[in-house]
Amino acid sequence: MKKTWLICLMSLVVWSLQAQEEDKTEFTDDELISYATVMVWVEGEKIKMQDAYNGWIQENDSIEASKFSEMLKASRSGKLEEVEATEDELAAFNNIQAKNEQQQADFKEVFVGKIKEEITVSLYNDLSKALKKDEELKTRYQTIFDELLAAATAPVEGEEVAEEGS
Repeated sequence: MKKTWLICLMSLVVWSLQAQEEDKTEFTDDELISYATVMVWVEGEKIKMQDAYNGWIQENDSIEASKFSEMLKASRSGKLEEVEATEDELAAFNNIQAKNEQQQADFKEVFVGKIKEEITVSLYNDLSKALKKDEELKTRYQTIFDELLAAATAPVEGEEVAEEGS
């Protein structure tokens, strides 16, 4: 009985030490900057992907945007077959959805690569987890993220002149 209790106690200690090792709670500004840099890139890519998706819908002569929205809503609830649509509309809808799925797959591949190369999977996981729990860390991160986002979206000085002179 004592052996069983001792083994359980030792297992608990080992488990708690591993949990402490795995749950990193202190992060340097450099780590936050690295993470935020990738997340700023993500925000930019989301906007580009949404713009492309909307463009595919608007530019398609075979389906109206309102019909596409109706079909998308029905598709999400598993009721696409209940929507009255022509063959051309259905083909256009499926084509746009296929392009969007490919766009998302391409994004995911690049995103995973950025995580592995720029911040490491370990840091990404630890920081993602910690940001959900630690309000002080979240505030520090948000400040860094906002500054990087502002810098990334700010017009470059002299940009208009360079474009006009081209």
